[in-house]
Amino acid sequence: MATDNSGPSAPGVQGAVALAFLGTVVFGGANPIAIHFSNQELEPLFGATLRFALAAVVFLAYLGLRRIHLPKGSGLVGAIGFGAFVATANALAYWAILHVPVAIAAVFIAAVPLLTMFLAAAHRLETLHVRGLVGGLVVVAGIAVLQTPDFGADIPPLAILALVGSTICAAEAGIVAKKFPSHHPAATNALAMLVGAGVLIGASAIAGETWLVPTRSETWLAVAHLAVLGSVGLFALYLFVLKRWSASATSYSTVLMPMVAVLLGILLLGQTFTGGMALAGLLVLAGVYVGALSRPKVPMPAPPAEEALAKGCSFT
Repeated sequence: MATDNSGPSAPGVQGAVALAFLGTVVFGGANPIAIHFSNQELEPLFGATLRFALAAVVFLAYLGLRRIHLPKGSGLVGAIGFGAFVATANALAYWAILHVPVAIAAVFIAAVPLLTMFLAAAHRLETLHVRGLVGGLVVVAGIAVLQTPDFGADIPPLAILALVGSTICAAEAGIVAKKFPSHHPAATNALAMLVGAGVLIGASAIAGETWLVPTRSETWLAVAHLAVLGSVGLFALYLFVLKRWSASATSYSTVLMPMVAVLLGILLLGQTFTGGMALAGLLVLAGVYVGALSRPKVPMPAPPAEEALAKGCSFT
C-alpha cells in the first residue's frame, strides 16, 4: 500500500486517510440498503431519478460557489457518456434489489475493478493477463452458485442478469471517463448527474411508473443518503484517499463494501445469509482479488485525480 509518510504531521494525516477510507467503505456499503428502503415507497427508476437530481443540485451549487465551468467539446461528450452509463447501472441495480438480498447486490459491485480490467483490454487501453482470466472464471463460478438451489440460494435469473448488466455499465463508465479529456471532477459529475437524471426520468415515464413525493421519513433519509453521502460524499472521500494512497490500495474499498451491506442487512432488514450466498460471495471476492488486486505492481505514472475520481463515483 503506497502512502505518503513525509512531513511532521504524517501520522495525523494517515489517520485521517484511514478514516476517509473507512468512510468510503461505509457509504458505499450502505448504498444497497438505502436503495432497498427507497424501493419500499418509490418506483425504482423514479427513486434513482430523485437521487441523481439531488446529487446534481449539490454538485451545481459547488460549481457556482467555486465558479467552475461545465465541460465543453470532447469533455462534454465524455461526461454525457459517463452519466448515461452510470444511470443505466443504477437503473438495473435499483430493479434488481427488488428481487435479491442487498448483500448479493453489494457483492456484484465489488466485481467492478475486475470487469473494468476486461473492458480496458477490450478497448485496447490495457493488456489482459492470465491472472485476470483466472479471476474472471472464479467470479463466474460464484455467480453460478447463486443459481444452484442445493446451496440454499434462490435468486431469480433475471435479477442476476440485471446485476451483471449493472456491474458492466459501472465498469464501462470508468472506461469512458478514462478515454475522454479530463475536466474538473465536480463539473464532470454535475453534468453526468444531470444527464443521468434525464435518462432515468425518461425510462421511468416509458415504464409507466407512478411519480410521487415521498411521505415516509425513512424514504427521505434513504434518498438523502444516496444523493449526499452515497454519491457526493463517496466522491469526495474517494478522491482524498486516492491522492494519498495507491490506486490499487484505494480500490480495496469495493471489496470491503459487501461486508458492510451484509451487516446492515442483518441489523436493519432482518435478512440472513444462506450458505449458498456466503459461498458465492467468497468466490466473487476471491476472483476480484486474484484477477484485479493481486497483480504484480508495475511502475507507471499516476492517473489524473479527475479521471480516477470519476470512476469512484460510479459505485452504485
